[in-house]
Amino acid sequence: MVFSGLLRTLLQGINMTNRQSILLLEDEVDLFSILKSILNKLGEPRIFSATSSENALALLNGHHIDLIIVDVDSMPEGGIEFINELHNRNSRLKIIMVTVHGARSYREQVLAAGAGFIEKPFDIKEFTTLIQQYLPQQGFNGAGVNGMNLFDLLQLIERKNKSLLLKVTNNHEDVGKLYFDKGTVVHATTRQKTGKEAFYEVMRWEGGNITSLQLPIKFPATISGSTSFLIMEAMHVKDEMEKDLESSFPGSADHPNTMEKPACTSGKASEPAVNSTLTGTSVPSLSTISRENTMTLQQIQEQFKSEIQGFVSGVVVDTEQSLLLAGTSTDPSFDMTVPVGFFNELFRAANSAFEVTEWGRPEDMLFSGKDHNIVLFSLKEGAYWQGICISKATPVGMALARFRAVKKELEAELP
Repeated sequence: MVFSGLLRTLLQGINMTNRQSILLLEDEVDLFSILKSILNKLGEPRIFSATSSENALALLNGHHIDLIIVDVDSMPEGGIEFINELHNRNSRLKIIMVTVHGARSYREQVLAAGAGFIEKPFDIKEFTTLIQQYLPQQGFNGAGVNGMNLFDLLQLIERKNKSLLLKVTNNHEDVGKLYFDKGTVVHATTRQKTGKEAFYEVMRWEGGNITSLQLPIKFPATISGSTSFLIMEAMHVKDEMEKDLESSFPGSADHPNTMEKPACTSGKASEPAVNSTLTGTSVPSLSTISRENTMTLQQIQEQFKSEIQGFVSGVVVDTEQSLLLAGTSTDPSFDMTVPVGFFNELFRAANSAFEVTEWGRPEDMLFSGKDHNIVLFSLKEGAYWQGICISKATPVGMALARFRAVKKELEAELP
């Protein structure tokens, strides 16, 4: 049984919608707070802040920015020259100019330079509509997809065992190629990278176009491992890069003038980011589990496979999010995605039932079928569970003994 269908379970409870990056160039604290509040209601953007054109250009040099909102009144040098400078650095960058100068001639100059324009004081609804118009479209289009992210698309290719070449072009016209042999990623290239580094780079892209091409007869094999495992690694790499970005500019995207730190800052919007806070439980999201922790969890599943006679599959699942953290199987062709989701609901229901009856928490649950037995073991007071599927001929006590031997090690890897 398990995991060619890994990603759909991974995506349950974790929003993989790509966070867009917006830079606010604003020196007035009050107006900055208003703009940030509006942006928070548009989703989960990563917000950068700067108080001068120099700060803004420094951020643009080091980070991907989708949209920059500029308060022209905070710039003594004026705005048209700055628009030209921004477009010289990135011709695809979206720009919105905010100003009290509503003269028709100035408005026409801004629009002619390729930026959006809105006059202060502005109507919030009008400003929100303008932002939505200027933000790049999320998700990918082409090759039979519409708004799909790469994680979903690769999962689909793996499940259908497709052999093909995907040409991926992001919103900034960077091009990457992913080579699939019977559903498995075997090679990847970008302009400057090959192999896994190229694969991880492409998987960080947030939108653009996809073209499906015929797989060449000859190409190097630079990547090994299942597509599901590579997807999991890519998620961790992307998450770690976001953490590195935020550690480079500590704190939230508060206005620099309100904080004792340099005038160039970045961070998440002040409202909770995706899965950073979960309702009804303190279980953290996948982003709080390091790659090293995940690898250890995976190694323990492999130990179960080698040490338990009649082993079929093993999984570690985040109960609240129905999120598959690690897993392995003796039959890689079997898709365990849907069964994991159902068993997670059973596990949660049993925990709720025991709580209502004041019986405490169940430590393990046995589901007996015609040919197989499945045991769910509670981890960290039900916040997670370990599932082990074994053949009917295998004593359940064998699985129980092996689980108890590594339970502390499993829990040590979980937040």
